Amino acid sequence: MKYVITGSSSGLGYSITQKLMSQGDVIGISRRNRDIVGEQDLECNFKHIKADLSKVDVFSKSSNVIKSLNSCLQDDEFTLVLNAGVFYSGSCRLRGDERVRLFRINLFSIMDLISEMQKMNLKRIFFINSISGLVGQETQHEYASSKHGLMGYIKSLIKDSKNKPYDIMVINPGGIKTELWNEYPAINTDDFLNPDELANVILSLIMIQQRVCIPSFSILPISDI
Repeated sequence: MKYVITGSSSGLGYSITQKLMSQGDVIGISRRNRDIVGEQDLECNFKHIKADLSKVDVFSKSSNVIKSLNSCLQDDEFTLVLNAGVFYSGSCRLRGDERVRLFRINLFSIMDLISEMQKMNLKRIFFINSISGLVGQETQHEYASSKHGLMGYIKSLIKDSKNKPYDIMVINPGGIKTELWNEYPAINTDDFLNPDELANVILSLIMIQQRVCIPSFSILPISDI
């Protein structure tokens, strides 16, 4: 089994990537490459593909990203882990290009990527959505909207998956203690989820051998209840 993960270079995606490398070949999609292989000493297990998910044609059929994925995967079975996303927190509403970029990364790029991945030997799609996709957030109107939109897409995709060769798993985490929060020093992250521990939970779900469906799995720090 091979693994394709978006947002592999930072935060939770970085932790998941490290753990997946002990299970098989990993293809990481992100804007920048992080020295994952140097820490793991598993150079042959990791391939990085540079991609900017805010670009309209990043996952078009003719894009270099899709061509690289086809070359790396060939006819092998693989699991797709959708982790990449952008977040903002604040009282100012996003407008214009900022709003378009948010929805492009958090929703539309995922739809485009899955559309192409379904043509390959896809066996499992693992979505890392957000608790914001289930409940409203008073300072994150556009972000929560993008995650609600993603959940709607996932629910429809699950209906189709019954007659497809792949299954679907969804996890909706609350706050995760990553470098993202360095931009928001006023937010108390003391009890936020540990990304390495959460990655262990995600890995155990990904490794389930039986064909199953996890339509919604939420895990929250106490402060998010």
